[in-house]
Amino acid sequence: MTDKRHVKLLLEKLFSLDDQKQAAKELQRPIKTIPSCRAIFFSEFPDGITRLLDPLSLTKVDSDPDLQEYLFATVLNISTDDKNKALLVEHPVVIPLLTESMKSGTSETKRNAAATIFTLSTLNSNKFRIGNSGALEPLLKLLRVGHPLEMEEVSSAILSLCEVLVNKVKFTEFGAVKQIIQKMSDGILVDEVSSILALLTQHQDAVDEFENPKIFVPFVQSRKHCTSKLAKRNCATIFSPTALLSHRSIFVLKLYRGFLDESMVVPVKLILNGAGATHHVTGTFSTITSKQAYTGSGKVHLGDGSTIAITHIGRNVFQASSRDLLLDQMLYVPKINKNLLSVSKFTQDNSVYFKFHANVCYVEDESKGVVLME
Repeated sequence: MTDKRHVKLLLEKLFSLDDQKQAAKELQRPIKTIPSCRAIFFSEFPDGITRLLDPLSLTKVDSDPDLQEYLFATVLNISTDDKNKALLVEHPVVIPLLTESMKSGTSETKRNAAATIFTLSTLNSNKFRIGNSGALEPLLKLLRVGHPLEMEEVSSAILSLCEVLVNKVKFTEFGAVKQIIQKMSDGILVDEVSSILALLTQHQDAVDEFENPKIFVPFVQSRKHCTSKLAKRNCATIFSPTALLSHRSIFVLKLYRGFLDESMVVPVKLILNGAGATHHVTGTFSTITSKQAYTGSGKVHLGDGSTIAITHIGRNVFQASSRDLLLDQMLYVPKINKNLLSVSKFTQDNSVYFKFHANVCYVEDESKGVVLME
């Protein structure tokens, strides 16, 4: 019997309640091991996917876990042929059944469902269709509570789907930033999830999440414990000024004894006259020179939602290695216990830029490229 004839016979047997489980089990082998069977699946069997998934479509998807596992293993193998990717996603039941299978079924079924979504998402047009299908939330939930082998496939799928903007926004809305940082804190799939976070923070919505100390502080702490080169590189990308500085959120860094002390990094938003503004903040009155009473209506808004009053405003100048550096628009806030530097304000006023590395930060002259501070 030819391979094509054998596959056709097995597909027909799926309609028989007595034979369908054995047929589903046997169907895995030719589809997995014979490339031609995958390549011709849609052309030779136009209703093949309907036949294949019909046993699950007619009843609860996980009513027979073994049958569910066999069938989705076959769908996964069919999806590995590039010609089948768009056709599978266009079929009305494939993504809905994959989504349901990530919620229930054996661990192997969940893993295969996530792996199939990853494989399908390698086709760029499918990223949008999958993103609109309702599959993103179950993927994220499986990342949170799944078996490590399931989470590995899920992280690959999420990383692929996040290559398009609309999916970045949706994953952020579903709480992906918090979940990913929790995985990093737990030391689980750090390379994979930090890669996802690096993609998410290319969009402002994910950056805004870092205003919450319950997100920002665990990220900084987990970053310090990263050991792999990839995770360190991802964290450096996430932590860079271009990623974490914006017109809406001002992230300020404490300089301690001439070094960047990352354990003291905190997110602060300054709301002055109803608009975002860039200022430095100190709780030490003697730090400010040329000071005067602050008469504006602005307050310092912390990441936890609380506000603290500003009483004075002024400036300070200090000597770097080869020239003076200005700290302009310094706010005296008596109730704050950290000296805070606005990176964007400092770089604009002094024509410098910051270079962040794994364990050190450099302040360099913009025109000469020489290091002024380390």
